[in-house]
Formats: sequence, structure tokens, C-alpha cells
Amino acid sequence: MYKKKSKKIKLLFTVNSLSAKGGGAEKILSIVSNELSIKDKYKISVITFDKPNQKLFYNFSSKINIYKLGSFEFFSNKILKNINRTLVLMIYLIKLQPKVSFGFMHSNYINLSIASIISNSRIIACEHIVPEHYKNRIWEFLLIKFTSKIFDKITVVSNQVKKLFPIELRKKMVVINNVVEPIKKKKTLNNTKRKTILSIGRFEEQKNYLTLIYAFNVFQKKNRKWKLKIIGDGSQKKDLIKTIKYFKLEKKVEILDYKKDLYHHYKTASMYVCPSIYESFGLTVAEAISFNLPVVAFKSCPGVNELICHKVNGLLVDSYYYDFNTLGNQMIELAENKKLIKKIENYNEPNFLIKNSKNNVIKEWVNLINNITR
Repeated sequence: MYKKKSKKIKLLFTVNSLSAKGGGAEKILSIVSNELSIKDKYKISVITFDKPNQKLFYNFSSKINIYKLGSFEFFSNKILKNINRTLVLMIYLIKLQPKVSFGFMHSNYINLSIASIISNSRIIACEHIVPEHYKNRIWEFLLIKFTSKIFDKITVVSNQVKKLFPIELRKKMVVINNVVEPIKKKKTLNNTKRKTILSIGRFEEQKNYLTLIYAFNVFQKKNRKWKLKIIGDGSQKKDLIKTIKYFKLEKKVEILDYKKDLYHHYKTASMYVCPSIYESFGLTVAEAISFNLPVVAFKSCPGVNELICHKVNGLLVDSYYYDFNTLGNQMIELAENKKLIKKIENYNEPNFLIKNSKNNVIKEWVNLINNITR
């Protein structure tokens, strides 16, 4: 007897942009949507507000329908732009009729939730930051609280992050770990360790790169042959370049554009420094640890302090996050402690981040979808 083919569940992923280089939340969106598109039971669409001619930084499966809706934006004013985006999302929710819609980051999921008022789509807000981010953004946090009444669920990347939010938001939160993919090893490259300190991330206040340059200036006075390599881009790039020139470190500090293939940079560095004030999950820190690369970070930084075990796979700086002297001196201590470096390079924890494997994380997303759609 002929068995009728089951109808696919329509899923929609929305985010403001996918053309910018790097971005942890954007990377997770691409991985999750690609993995779910492989399964026969889902039909996946992705909406961004990039222009139609803009190239997306991460790759997407041909099975996924990508909608670049930047040409429908008509305002530069922040308030009007968000109203514009909300109306566009409203139209596409009606057009696509997704069963579940995932809004990545508050800049998107607030608009998505309001747009869903005339839709039957279930809304999942995907939060990729900690409450400290909203310390000087009170209005944005109030909007999150207000629109949370519309969300079915809010995803966060760890129990540590979940505990930082107010109880009324925690009630709707579900923890779904970030994917940490092992970077493919290559035999063709010369992977000799160099006296290089590596750091990767966006050049924004949260990432605290000005403090790192000040700390490196302290560090290099005792370690003249070492260099600092910073990979990324962002609004503080000019300030970083200006500070590098101020300390006359042009020959010792290198700023590179973010690239998807970071293997060579991890493999040839001798130390990784994460100067961040806060993270939801230190993806590059996890990747550095997977390379047995000694990591230095601030003990007060959530999303990172759970990844680093002090003097086992790195050093945690027990000081205020703008304290460049202490950070610089901890970097000196690590560089000069050959015994500790060898211990870290030989450290092997087979269960490290096993919960962050692609298979385990996708199971969590599938369970969430099943619970929402049942």
C-alpha cells in the first residue's frame, strides 16, 4: 500500500547580517541550519538583512533557501530601521509560514517576536551574550523582558550564562551548547612553533583589545623577540592601530583580517591571550585549548573561566579586566615557565568539550524543535 510522504517541518532562521567576517553566533547559525537541512524532515529558510549582492561569510547548503532582504531597508535611523525590519519580517513570516522561527541575537529576535504577532510561528530567541552587555543598554534589556512574553523559549549557551539572567527570563531558557568543531589538521604546512602570541575576535569594547596591546607593551620589554598577532575586525580597529603606533610596536604587532581557516595561526603560536571582559562562550579559547595552546584570560570573564583550569591548560588572571600590568606580567610568567608550557602542551583531556561535539549539539536542537512542535 502506498504510504503518503510526511510533510516537512518548516524552520526559519533570522539574523541581521551574515556577510561580516567571523562572528560566533553567525557561525552557529550556519552549522545548525546546515546540519538540520540534511535531515529529510525539515525545510530550512534563512533571512538576513544583507544586500542581495553581498557574499555571506559562512557557507550554506544548497538545500537552504537564503533571503537577503537588505534592499527592503529604507532608513538609517536606528528606530526607523528596526520598525522597517519588523514589517519585512512580518511579511515573510506570512509568506513562508514557518512552524518554528529562530531569531539570533537580541538585535534580531526582538523584531522577530513583534513581527510574529500575526503569525502562527513559534518563536525561539537565541541569545549569545551575557546580561553585562546590557549594563549601558537599559532600554534594549527592557525590550527583551517585554517581548519575552512572546517567545516560546530562549536558548543560551551554558548554565553559567543562564544563572546570570533575571528569574523571569530564566524560566523560558534552555541551555544548548555551542558547537566546537575540531579544526582539520594539515600535513603540508610548516607548523614550527614561533614566539608569537595569538588573539582572535571582534575589535569591540567587550573584547578589550586595547588592554591587550598595553599588556603586550609590558610583556615585550622583557621578551624582545616575541610578536603579537591579532586576527579580526571591528569599530575599534583605528584605535588599536593608533595605540600600536604610540608604543612604536608596528614591527611587533600584526593585525590580520579574519579568515575561516585558522589552523596555521593556532598551530604556530606559542600562547593565546583572551582579554575579553565577558563572553557567552569563548569559542576561540576552546579552539586554542584543543590545540594544547597555553591560554591566558581574566578570571572574572564568564564564558571563558569555565574553560580554563588554572596552571593546567592556561592561566587565569585574578585582577580587574583593564589591569594591563597584571595581564602583561602573567604573560611574562607563562613565557618564562618552560615547565608549565610543556605541561600544558602535553595536557590531554579526552572528555574536553565532548558536550560541544556537533552530533550532541544537533541532538539538543532537534529535541527543542520536537518539544515546541509536538
